[in-house]
Amino acid sequence: MPSAHRVLLILVALALASCGAPALPTGPAVTPPSGGGGGAQPQAVDRAQIASGPTAPSASVPVAAPSPEQAEGTVMHARCNVHYEDGVAEWVNYLRGPIIQFNTAIEVLDAKRDEVEFRLVEGGVELHFANDEAKSGHATWDLFTRLFAVEDQAPRLAALSAGDRKRVGAAEVTQGMTRAAVEMSVCPPPPPATASLDASAWIYWTSRVNRRKVVFDNDGYVSRVEQ
Repeated sequence: MPSAHRVLLILVALALASCGAPALPTGPAVTPPSGGGGGAQPQAVDRAQIASGPTAPSASVPVAAPSPEQAEGTVMHARCNVHYEDGVAEWVNYLRGPIIQFNTAIEVLDAKRDEVEFRLVEGGVELHFANDEAKSGHATWDLFTRLFAVEDQAPRLAALSAGDRKRVGAAEVTQGMTRAAVEMSVCPPPPPATASLDASAWIYWTSRVNRRKVVFDNDGYVSRVEQ
């Protein structure tokens, strides 16, 4: 039998309901969210996103080179194997003589209209890049920044096949290499003989009278090298 106290509570509840009043809560009290108010609940947090942190920019993203007037003291990296003789790297980049290896760090000392003076960061050897604008048809700084860039070049090399990386390290061009690998190995072909990097053949010089022709197939691989 229900106790007299419980029967009394039931009768009170029925009376309130018949008057249209809201029913009394019968369950345990509900604690409101801290801070009060009826605002929206906080959204779930993606813990994986927090753990990984913000997305870092790719190291291979090109960085704009400074203007020649502001280039002094800028550290740059060789975008390809740059040849030089007697302390001079020419705009033609004759395929002979000592080599500034791919991704070597250099510091710009002075950028002039017809030459750029620079030094190798490791070893301190001072060299200069020479341009004949009347023959090349391009400003000196524009040609220099085809060979040297501000950003680290290691990601470009890492994107190549193991075979092409080995050939870039040897500064050679052989059948089956990609355009990108050839560009890193022996630099972009000098103007004006090769008007565009999309050309089916790239022309290089090994001396003032001898040249080398690199021919690509339709898929962008070296099909043959003509001496």
